[in-house]
Parts: sequence; structure tokens; C-alpha cells
Amino acid sequence: MAKKKSKKNTKKLIVIVSSIVVVIAVTVGFLYWFVLCKPNLKLAKDKQFFYIHTGTTYAMLLDDIAPLLQDSWSFKWAAEAMKYDVLIKPGRYTLADGMGNKELIQLLRSGKQEPVKIIIQSHNRVADIIKNITANLETDSQDFAKELYSGTKLKLYNISPDDMFEIFIPNTYFINWDTKPDSVIGRFVHEYNKFWTSERESKLKSRGMSKSDCVTIASLVAKETNKSSDMPIIAGVVFNRLHKNMNLEMDPTIKFALQDFTINRIYNKHKDAAESSPYNTYSHKGLPPGPICNPAIETIDAVLNADNNNFIFYCASETRPGYHNFAVTLSQHMANARRYQRWLDANGY
Repeated sequence: MAKKKSKKNTKKLIVIVSSIVVVIAVTVGFLYWFVLCKPNLKLAKDKQFFYIHTGTTYAMLLDDIAPLLQDSWSFKWAAEAMKYDVLIKPGRYTLADGMGNKELIQLLRSGKQEPVKIIIQSHNRVADIIKNITANLETDSQDFAKELYSGTKLKLYNISPDDMFEIFIPNTYFINWDTKPDSVIGRFVHEYNKFWTSERESKLKSRGMSKSDCVTIASLVAKETNKSSDMPIIAGVVFNRLHKNMNLEMDPTIKFALQDFTINRIYNKHKDAAESSPYNTYSHKGLPPGPICNPAIETIDAVLNADNNNFIFYCASETRPGYHNFAVTLSQHMANARRYQRWLDANGY
């Protein structure tokens, strides 16, 4: 009888212990799901960028992310359990609506951020390029400019202040939001060096010009026309005038010298005002000290593939906007120029 009772008690104990184990397992499983896996990110749209600034503390991060969470307590518990409180990494992260704490923290811990798409366009001022670059990066334009013009950087990358336009080739770049100014500059220098392929280097050599000269000529061409067919012809004219030791006499250099890009028509008063500037190609022979903009790849290639022509002059066409009439002799050029001047007068320029 005692044995039967003992067996009965043992079975009862096993059932109780098993039940407790099951309850504990279910509780632990629920807590695991609730704290780590349960959707906790509530966004206004399917995806949203979340920015963690350099120097952000754990307490600051909790404040910043709280408005996006359904339950801040579970995130805090999970973050500390996963040691994220001591592994905060700055950056721009793409968050998805409905993310659980585990998935969210793993993303933030990894430092795997969404790069910023930066489209560099042609600009008249380096300051405008800097604004273009820093508009969507953590660094500001002042810090970037300070780093760019530091003597150490100029020496390291063998850049002169006059050639600063050179390294910013118009293109699309992808750069992490929190990248430091020195690394951003290094990236542009790397892309610039990569641009100069052996084929382009060979064409430079055949023309007997440096990269700086090429980009400078391309910048002049870029400011004279945006028409692909005219670019290599104008480049050919520039080479012809340089070979003949003639002043280039290019109007865009006057605008650059005066830093006034609103001028539509260059008069003698503008040339006189820019008389002392080395960028004034009416009063100074040869190329200006450096580029007057950051020319597009197409324009640089047009210079490398300049047309071998006999033209010495060109003037904007009065019948084909954006195009030019080219001339070998001064008399031909003056006839073209008079027609264009009459068109300007008739149209109120």
C-alpha cells in the first residue's frame, strides 16, 4: 500500500515539476519574444532614416529613438542585454516599420548605414561645391573648407588653392553620412586619380599638357558652350591661340575675375575692372592660374580629343542658341561678331 502511495506521489511531483518547467519555458519564451522579437518600431511610413551623431551618448540615443518605439522599456532592456549601450556607432541608418528590438539593435550595432547619394554638379565657386557636398553630411561646410584648405592637406594631395576645382569632377558619389572631412576629401582625390586612365594620360602626353592645364582649358570650354559638338572645336581654337602666343580673350574669365556671374554681356568697363586679375585673359597671355569651374567629364574628354582645326576666332551664333560661328581670319570674325551684336541689341541684352 505504501509503495502504491509513494508511486502516486512521485507521479504527482513529476507532473508538478513538469508543469513548472513548462510555465517557466513559456514565460521565458514569451519574454524573449516580447523583449527581442515583438514588433516595436512604429514609423509614419514603411522606411525612415535615423541619424546618430558623432558623440551621441547612450542616454541621448534613448531620448532620440523613444518617439519611434511602442515600448521604450523593452528596447532599453534589450540594448543593455546585447551590450549596445557601450557600442554606439554614429551614422545614417535605414529603419523599417515593425522592426523588433533584436533586429533594430543588431543593425545599429553593426554600423551598417545607408550611404548618402551626392550628385556633384559644375559650379562657379569652390564654396558652392563644398555646400553641395556637405548639404547632406554630418560635417558642416566650415569644417570641410578648413580641412580642404589646410596646408597639410594641400601638400599631402599636391593641390594648389588655384587648382581646387580640379578634384571635384561632376559625377554621382555615395558617401557615408558621418564620414570625416579628411576622408571625404581623400575620396574625391582617389576618384580624381582613378579618372586619369592610361588612355587619358597618353592623350595628355601627346598634347604636351598637364592634368591641371587640361582641366583649366576644359573649364573655359565649359563656360563657353554646353553643346557637345562645339566643345572639341572651341578646345581646338584655345590650342591654336596658345600656340600662336595670342591672348585667349575669353569672356567667362572676366566674369570669374570679377566673381560676378550675372553679367550677360562683357563690355570694356568689365575688362578694365578685371585688368589686374591673372584670370583676365584679355590682358594676360596663356592660361589663367587654374580652372574657373569644375568641368564635366564630357568637357575634359573634349579637350583631350580637341579638333585639329585652323580656327582662331569664334563668336556665339545669332541663329542657333548655344552654338558658335568659327573663323580663321579677323575680318570673318568681325562679320560674325557684328551679326551677333545686332542680335543682342535687338533682344535687349
